[in-house]
Amino acid sequence: SPCLFAQDAVPDTAATEEAPPQVKFEFSSDWNRFRAQDSLIFIEYTAAIARAVLSYQKQEDDTYAAEFIVESKIFLGDSLVNMKNWRTRDTMPELNVQAMSLIIPIINYFVVPEGQYTLEIKITDKFGDGRAQSTKFEIDAFAFGDALTLSDTQLATTIQRDDSDSPFAKNGYKVMPNPSALYGIGVPMLYTYT
Repeated sequence: SPCLFAQDAVPDTAATEEAPPQVKFEFSSDWNRFRAQDSLIFIEYTAAIARAVLSYQKQEDDTYAAEFIVESKIFLGDSLVNMKNWRTRDTMPELNVQAMSLIIPIINYFVVPEGQYTLEIKITDKFGDGRAQSTKFEIDAFAFGDALTLSDTQLATTIQRDDSDSPFAKNGYKVMPNPSALYGIGVPMLYTYT
């Protein structure tokens, strides 16, 4: 007896296939207070952005690059006390799952006198049609007195001996912050710096 096979027609989508939808643009951030001087407080802020949320463009040398702009402001009441803005460029030889799974750390600081502050951090994907996210933190920057006082405890992914001028170096150690505060299979060890 004859055997018949039916097959649904599959439309040719090669000409109209679109790029996969872009991952939601977001980053994690945190802050910590440390003693700067007798009356000044060192407010360090950190952020982490996944390569997977950035828009990469192929370059003339066949590498891929993404750029993002970090804008940070600190306010005392309604008054802008200070701001720092900078651009970061990330390049990689190819777009693959392993390379795209990496996280880009961001760190900076403000030194302020005692007071109630608002810290704003905004990151914009330069190649991603202006996609951006911002976050705000209310910070009570209290003065560290003469008595024994601990600064904030910073969560980290690693702490290693390092005497370089890296922005992540603190008192002879490289402290890689974990602003997401998430730990698990990919980041199994909890490190803290105080």
